[in-house]
Amino acid sequence: MAAQCAVDDHDIVAAMLAKDDKAAAINHIKGSRFRDMNKKANRGTIVHAAVEAYLNGKPMTKKQMQDRLDETNTPKALWQSTAGMIAGVMEFLFDAEPEVFYGEHALYNRTHEYAGTADILGRLRVGGAQHNAVIDVKTSKSIYDEVALQLVAYARAEFVGLNDGTEAPLIPDLGKTVAKKKLRQKLIDEGFQYGIVLRPKANGTYERADFTLTDEVFQMFLACLAVTNAGDNDVLARSRRPNTN
Repeated sequence: MAAQCAVDDHDIVAAMLAKDDKAAAINHIKGSRFRDMNKKANRGTIVHAAVEAYLNGKPMTKKQMQDRLDETNTPKALWQSTAGMIAGVMEFLFDAEPEVFYGEHALYNRTHEYAGTADILGRLRVGGAQHNAVIDVKTSKSIYDEVALQLVAYARAEFVGLNDGTEAPLIPDLGKTVAKKKLRQKLIDEGFQYGIVLRPKANGTYERADFTLTDEVFQMFLACLAVTNAGDNDVLARSRRPNTN
């Protein structure tokens, strides 16, 4: 991104150097990746909003999408790719036909004191059979293996936080019949062993990656969580003894 900025913004950088403001020129180039990241983050937020709207039975219209893009000052050069990504998400939903338990709901784990918002908790075909799965949408350039840490955290959540402030189990009530109760118990016993990452593309297609969410991956997540918590609590800073010399 810095190299691209140095070429694309050559005139801007040259003007800064002409004013003998080398620091401003360097900062402009160094900051290019953050400016690009913020623009694309807005696009990702709108793609996620489109997913939520679809799951709520109110698909986002083209005008609503454009209004959101305009409100967030997203460059018009990204408008077409945003529409393409939304189409890619819809294509995945049509292909996979997941049974959605929850969409865009906060998940909590009191035991380990963490929370996060999952895109979709549901059930869909993984391999040759139907399985519970956490589905997450990523608008990044690629699907990275580290996303498994996020997925396993969602999968090991203890309850769902509903919009009315109440709590619900990860597997909702499927019905009052004996068959439905047996099915629900089967799904509870199975748990969420799989994570699906969907990366919609600007051309309206998508990339899918499946992850197995093992105990080993969860232990790695907990290790990361411990390091983060230690940093937040200034553990290392507090361990330093005062200089008595």
